[in-house]
Amino acid sequence: MTSTATIQFVGDSSAKPDTLETAVVVRYDASWTGTGLDFTGSVQSRVTVASARMRQANGESLDPVPFRAVVDTVAGTVRLVGDSSATEATCPSPHAGAIAAARQYLASIPRTLAPGASWTDTTAATTCRGEIPVTTTAVRHFTVSLEHSQSAPVIVVSHLSTISLHGETSHRGRGVTLTGAGTRQYEDRYDAFTGVLKARAAIVDIDLAVGVAGAPSRLHEHVEEHAVPITP
Repeated sequence: MTSTATIQFVGDSSAKPDTLETAVVVRYDASWTGTGLDFTGSVQSRVTVASARMRQANGESLDPVPFRAVVDTVAGTVRLVGDSSATEATCPSPHAGAIAAARQYLASIPRTLAPGASWTDTTAATTCRGEIPVTTTAVRHFTVSLEHSQSAPVIVVSHLSTISLHGETSHRGRGVTLTGAGTRQYEDRYDAFTGVLKARAAIVDIDLAVGVAGAPSRLHEHVEEHAVPITP
């Protein structure tokens, strides 16, 4: 998976946007259960391009991070086993970006996809954004369609999420808060015969407010993501 993020201070046209590009490799084995899938694997994240401020802020580990996940395709949930919610004591985390990427990759779609189907679910997770533990809540609406091509038919699962963020911590005795809202658009393309994920594309737009002692700075975050299977 590749991700390109651009962060711009709102209301300051003279400020140069910060950029961060990452490459993520997720390796896993999956097995069906009575209610969904069990995943065991590892995720490795590395920064490939970063502006100066983003390089200074980045503390991600380059080592592979093992994970085990339980995907309930009936309830529409993704749970990383042993991945407890982030707290002030655990942030910043060197594995936050890698674990977040694994959680986003493991979609909670039903075992059978019928063109024309649609459903909605709600997810919540608390992860580290720098030194702040931030809870992100997403209301996700999925739709399924079928595309015919010359090679093979493709099942397309699109989903639009409305997301909200809230977090707070203290730094040198001063309260720090982070709030935000935005949208996330995904399109997953599956081989209609094998069910294998062929490609994923996503666009995320979030407006953020980061306040120290009640004085907020406003930012806009734009992220573009792409994922493809690794050819053996």
